[in-house]
Amino acid sequence: MHMIDNIGVIKASEETAETLKKSLWIMPTPTKGFYLVDLKRKFNKKILANNGVIYVLSVWTDYFGGAGEQGSTLIHVTNLYNERERPKRFPSINKGLLGLGFDIDSDLQPNTDPFDSIGLGEFRDYEDFVKEIKRRC
Repeated sequence: MHMIDNIGVIKASEETAETLKKSLWIMPTPTKGFYLVDLKRKFNKKILANNGVIYVLSVWTDYFGGAGEQGSTLIHVTNLYNERERPKRFPSINKGLLGLGFDIDSDLQPNTDPFDSIGLGEFRDYEDFVKEIKRRC
């Protein structure tokens, strides 16, 4: 079974990531400049916006025995409600990563796809993500 949700992906500078670590759960990915963040707490999007993050990619998977589906939604996280763009939905996480600014030519790890290059393959569910992020903090 592979069922993740409430995990977001952001593209941010190291300085921004260090600042965010003081307020929410954030973890670097194997791909430089990309970070996994906890989206379970709804106010975390506001924290991201207050720290200069413009977009967060909300990802989800639902697989059992190799069959299932996945998707992602690119969310504009500005605090100015009237300036927010509509969320953009993607039929896969990989396509969503491209929308977030993942560069296939320079960000892709050897012999992997974008999903695995940012480390999502190591989590079976949200609880695995929480255990790993607590271990690293």
